[in-house]
Amino acid sequence: MIVNQRLARVWKVSEPSGNVGQFASLAFDLSGVSGVDLSRPASEFYLLVSTGAANFSTATAVAASSINGSEVTFTNIGMNNGDFFTVAFPTPIAPGGVSAGIGLWLKANDGVTDSSGAVSQWVDQSGNGLDFFATVAQPTYQGAATHFNFNPYVDLDVGQYLTTTLGSTIYGTNNDPAEVFVVANSTLNGSKFLGTDIPTSLATPFQGDYPALYHETGVAYFNFAASSGQGPTALSTGQTYLFGYHWPVNGPVSLDYNAINDFTFGITFTGMERHIIGESATGDNFSDADIAEIVAFRRELTANERLKVQSYLAVKYGITLGGATPTDYLDSVENLIWDGDANGAYHNDVAGIGRDDGSALDQRMSRSINPNTLVTMNNGAAFTADGSFLLWGNDGGSTNISTTVTGLAGVELRMERIWKVQEMGAVGAVQVSISNTVAFPLAAVYLIVSDDGVFDGVGETAIALSDDGANWTASVDLTNGQFFTFGSGELPPAPVIELPAESSLITTTTPLISGTAQPGATVTVYEGATILCTATVDGAGAWSCAPATPLSDGEHTITATAASGAGEGPASLDRTFTIDSIPPAAPTVTAP
Repeated sequence: MIVNQRLARVWKVSEPSGNVGQFASLAFDLSGVSGVDLSRPASEFYLLVSTGAANFSTATAVAASSINGSEVTFTNIGMNNGDFFTVAFPTPIAPGGVSAGIGLWLKANDGVTDSSGAVSQWVDQSGNGLDFFATVAQPTYQGAATHFNFNPYVDLDVGQYLTTTLGSTIYGTNNDPAEVFVVANSTLNGSKFLGTDIPTSLATPFQGDYPALYHETGVAYFNFAASSGQGPTALSTGQTYLFGYHWPVNGPVSLDYNAINDFTFGITFTGMERHIIGESATGDNFSDADIAEIVAFRRELTANERLKVQSYLAVKYGITLGGATPTDYLDSVENLIWDGDANGAYHNDVAGIGRDDGSALDQRMSRSINPNTLVTMNNGAAFTADGSFLLWGNDGGSTNISTTVTGLAGVELRMERIWKVQEMGAVGAVQVSISNTVAFPLAAVYLIVSDDGVFDGVGETAIALSDDGANWTASVDLTNGQFFTFGSGELPPAPVIELPAESSLITTTTPLISGTAQPGATVTVYEGATILCTATVDGAGAWSCAPATPLSDGEHTITATAASGAGEGPASLDRTFTIDSIPPAAPTVTAP
């Protein structure tokens, strides 16, 4: 948990004589203090006590024992003459760590109340209580889905909707600024993601929808009475986008998708009564959309604040910010987790996994939601530390597996497309997967990792992938600045058994078995389905081993296979020999 802020006010202890001893309790009323989230556990609030520095660079921290309303209490506190003290508290959890001015935060992975999937309430996570309700025409809660990067969503079919109570919107009056971000996937032109209206009661049919954010006639669309605007860029139905509009104090409204500014226009705004997600059958617009997250602010964000919110949503939902324009990604404390300039040639299908406590982000599995994306990464277990990220993107190259590979044993061809990774912290080993529907031309499939992206056989490692039935997968610890692609090669050819010779008679029950095979392969010798021994082929192509368990006397037929990390190749020709380990009995002399 991040605890990096404290009260500006500092107290000093005066104890000129004697020893007062410990305070049984010390309480602070934090009502009205900006940036304090009193819904957090008491254990995340600390009393800082410093013996000589009012800047608390060497302070002792004592966790609070309880929170009652706005009062935070510490117990059994001892301080001495000249000590300084104050209270430290956790950074508020908010999208991208931006908590100031937040008006609404709906996310499908937290706060959805449903019964057998029918959604009755979607609870605002911003702390403002701007909850949405549905009593009729209820939307459906859906679990983790690939079109939202393995995250859940709320499914609004035609005629289904959620609304706030009267008098509850993110908007103020007299052109107060606002910024809205919506992660949605619309399957119907005209789908409304977040609208407002002025009804006389909740039972009154919707009386307009201004302002509102739509996916209308294949483009992002903002509607405000006679002042409407739509972007010129065609946006496909059935595709997930990060929609947004930014309403500054001075200047036109900016309409965008995936952090790409698509249109600007001027409007005047006087306030509304309630919000709508979707619309009822009595309204003038209908939705058929999946919505995963909605974030809104009651103020204009700075450029970096906006980018932090967009980056949080992009990593969570597998969205490439900026389209073809290389764009930075920032975490909640403004660390650069994807450098748009340094990775500009690889700013395609950007995706990532990571943990950011300031955003309540714990994205352990990720895949770009762009069409025809190939790579999925899965961290599996929880990240060990806050601020751990692994992002990747590709150069947009062809997925043809036709480029010749040299210097890597067993790998003959590789995919033209190359990926680059950027790591923050220590993510560790991840499971890298590529669909087994990819047409690799040869039997063995490899993940090729390069330190410099040249793929010339220097500074590269080939890791064999295994087929789990749906994907080719391998576990690998990718580090910051590395590159990877995928390769293909033949499985090792059948070994040649040279000894024992064919039809030979052998007197030992553990005969040496030897031959030739592909250098670096592992040879396994079988009798039927029983493994007799294994050996690693040396650089000259030679191998040898002896049965671990003595063989019985009699005829034996053996075979051998050679395997690389990608799998086991075909079996050798049969080799038959006979063991006769029992010497004949001594002769008996009967004459003369």
